[in-house]
Amino acid sequence: MNAMNDPQTACLKARIDAARAALPAWQARPVKTRARLVGAVRHALAQEADTVIAAVGDRFDRGPAETLTTEIIPLADAARFIERCAARVLATRHFGANGRPAWLWGVRGTVRRVPLGVVAIIAPGNYRLLLAGVQILQALAAGNAVIVKPAPHASASLVWLRAALVAAGLPGALFQIIEEDPGAGEALASAAIDKLFLTGSAATGRAVAGQLAARTVPAVLELSGNDAVFVLAGADIHVTARAIAWGMSLNGGATCIAPRRVFVVRERFDALASALRDALADAPARALDVKPRAMACERIAGAQACGWRLLGASPELGATGMAPCVLAQQSPSDSPLPGDLFAPVATLQPIDTINDAIAIDHDSHYALGAAVFGDPVEAAALAERLHAGVVTINDLIAPTADPRAPFAGAKASGHGTTRGAEGLLEMTRPQTVLTRRGMARPHLAPASEHDADLFKAYLTIAHGRGFGQKLAALKTAIRAGRARMR
Repeated sequence: MNAMNDPQTACLKARIDAARAALPAWQARPVKTRARLVGAVRHALAQEADTVIAAVGDRFDRGPAETLTTEIIPLADAARFIERCAARVLATRHFGANGRPAWLWGVRGTVRRVPLGVVAIIAPGNYRLLLAGVQILQALAAGNAVIVKPAPHASASLVWLRAALVAAGLPGALFQIIEEDPGAGEALASAAIDKLFLTGSAATGRAVAGQLAARTVPAVLELSGNDAVFVLAGADIHVTARAIAWGMSLNGGATCIAPRRVFVVRERFDALASALRDALADAPARALDVKPRAMACERIAGAQACGWRLLGASPELGATGMAPCVLAQQSPSDSPLPGDLFAPVATLQPIDTINDAIAIDHDSHYALGAAVFGDPVEAAALAERLHAGVVTINDLIAPTADPRAPFAGAKASGHGTTRGAEGLLEMTRPQTVLTRRGMARPHLAPASEHDADLFKAYLTIAHGRGFGQKLAALKTAIRAGRARMR
């Protein structure tokens, strides 16, 4: 990352100052009012779909249908979820006598969800509208302002989103878009922000986290994945193969939860390899950035030299695109692919037991997503033992578009949550207010030599075992209380 120059830094500061100045009036509006305004963007998405498709672009040879289903429709669904659910999710919670410790007689409390203030979002380039868009809408509905740094050549769709929100009544200072260059991201992470949301590589996440740590600025980091697919004995092999081929092809392979490592029970290995070969046969080559394509070609050639078998088309030298392919190996071996490769290539290996699958999952540095194909009960049992933040059963990727579903990585795949109710809560902090009613303030009374006996007796009454033990403690408490009052 390269630092911005002084005029750019001054401009960023002015943007943040303007955002803070607009916050009091915005936060004074009820959550339901803010959510209704934010939710209205779904109507604009429906009315201006062709304009939005053009703004998103076709970087990975995506046609209009794929852009609609991977970005526009899921964002509209997320807007509707926010409109309908934000007020309930962010509602103040009250607690009174039920569950209150006896010694805190008269204390009641509330927990409010307080907006963070100025939220910074460093957006990705793969799903340039959806991933940043959901975070933007949730941040605004929760009562924040947002400063967004787009990925290179990815501003147009976010500019459209801002215009749609402003047309719906959002004060412009609450949603601002800064420069695309990497230095802008570094400057944003160093600015006077209240929380940062980053979707990017593990390396970028570590760098940004280091910047923020010195100032204890919190962050949500959605980073690289190296997703595993586990295929059990009860799996429908043809459905599984089609799903894997589709997941590898989607967005040209530039999907953080695309299948990268496929592990199948040994007795189904040959069947799945054959089905994958058929499923990949007609998969077209898709545009791919130069760096990941070169890395993929290098690793594929090296793997073949080491005995890995290629299923699917071999990448052509000098081509700009790449068709999805799978490297198969029947003996246990380390994957020849780097963990954060953004290309349509995966590995296929056999496993002998469920414990092998779990060990493979737990040994990975990444824990973003995973998939399990097989009998639903067996698949669910395996899913519960995996480290991944999101696990799909008998499907890939598509179910994660459900706006109710939170998305969270672990280990090198990041931390914190986006989307769903949990994503809304990430845009706030809890503030607890405790009120003492009545005149009882026993802790303000002068200390007494009998206090320890009284408190130990209370501890036994409240948390001891057996009626006899509690009765004896009650007698001790009465004696200690009387002695204390003399």
